[in-house]
Amino acid sequence: MFLLLVVKKIYVFDRIRAAKHRPRLGTAIIRIFPTDEAVRASYPMLDHGDYFDYNLEYVFDDISPIDYTSEEIKERKLVLFSETNAERIITDFRQVMQALDYLVVHCDLGRRRSPAVAAALNHMFRLGIADKDYLEFIHDPDWRPNMHVYRTLIEVARGRFNLKFNAYLLGEKD
Repeated sequence: MFLLLVVKKIYVFDRIRAAKHRPRLGTAIIRIFPTDEAVRASYPMLDHGDYFDYNLEYVFDDISPIDYTSEEIKERKLVLFSETNAERIITDFRQVMQALDYLVVHCDLGRRRSPAVAAALNHMFRLGIADKDYLEFIHDPDWRPNMHVYRTLIEVARGRFNLKFNAYLLGEKD
């Protein structure tokens, strides 16, 4: 039997809003960093970092296989989101999800990687955030989730973790 978790809110932020956010008890933050050291250095420290119950950090770039050839990815020293990244996110989240009421997910601009991760976790773990409610947290008209990140998470959850769920928020249909 699968336990339905009810997360009160999923916040999808850019790096600035995430740094200023003061979390409540029962909050995890997923921080997504790019590989570019200069950009990563521009990420501010979390003002209230000690208030987060869990701090999960990952490094991958906001690219997809259609953006660059594998040679260009190597040449530019970019990190394409992989099944290994997906496994790590899913495994880490499974270890902390029972203790959560709130989830903050952020990347550089909060437009592509973080919404993709948040949507995938919401669907695969049935966090209880309805699509309409979830979308209210996105306040940026340029919000375009990275479909490569989303689809990779969904495929790994179904294939390697044997999770059963409907994923449809970002265009996936069962």
